[in-house]
Amino acid sequence: MSANPLRIILGGPNGRLGSEISKIISRQTDLALAAGVGRKDQFSKSTPNFDLMLDVSTCEGVMAHLAECVRLNKPIVIGVTGFSEQQNQQIKAASTTIPILQTGNFSVGINQLLQQVRQTAKALGPTWTVQIEDIHHTGKKDYPSGTALMLAQAVMDAVKQKISVETVLYPEKSTSDPSQTVSIISVRKGDEIGQHNVTLTNASEKVVLSHTALTRSVFAEGALVAARWLAGKAPGFYQMSDVLDR
Repeated sequence: MSANPLRIILGGPNGRLGSEISKIISRQTDLALAAGVGRKDQFSKSTPNFDLMLDVSTCEGVMAHLAECVRLNKPIVIGVTGFSEQQNQQIKAASTTIPILQTGNFSVGINQLLQQVRQTAKALGPTWTVQIEDIHHTGKKDYPSGTALMLAQAVMDAVKQKISVETVLYPEKSTSDPSQTVSIISVRKGDEIGQHNVTLTNASEKVVLSHTALTRSVFAEGALVAARWLAGKAPGFYQMSDVLDR
């Protein structure tokens, strides 16, 4: 392994997560922050050389930076949610040229929860109703969270059925038939870092699987685990499950 640090360009360095990532990079000997770029910043001749981009800015910023990474043949780790279907297709297409890791959540614990949800939903079967609650700070404007959608997909993968997903923003209430729908309730309050609860229910029992982030550093640390892992990989589309080998 080279003694030279992995030079990272960070998209969204001034956001909540970006600021935490910057702090952690500054304490590492194997990582170096080459530059920080905002969502509207373009790469230029003055942009320093780098090995990998880690983008936690916005959907708009990621799409602009992605084009630059393809042009420069540099890998990119994407930790932003809320992309349109067309944007997701563009990201997948770019992964045939460069290595791309995209995730809705960098937390190791969340990725363990995804595995547990798959196992539990498969064991219980499609007759159990499923409700997912995602709780975040008031500054998070998009809903549902990318993690909540990942959890809903985990349920569908487990029961091998296409299920309608209904999303509501609290205090709105679900109006769909719970036996035919995975319901996602999004709550935005205070400075909540992130909590996800998956409740599976039948007529006589209830199973609750849950994860709560206690510090924002869990996401920043996970992002850098992903960055280290992606460096040197062949072009392709990767997820945190690949990093954690699950």
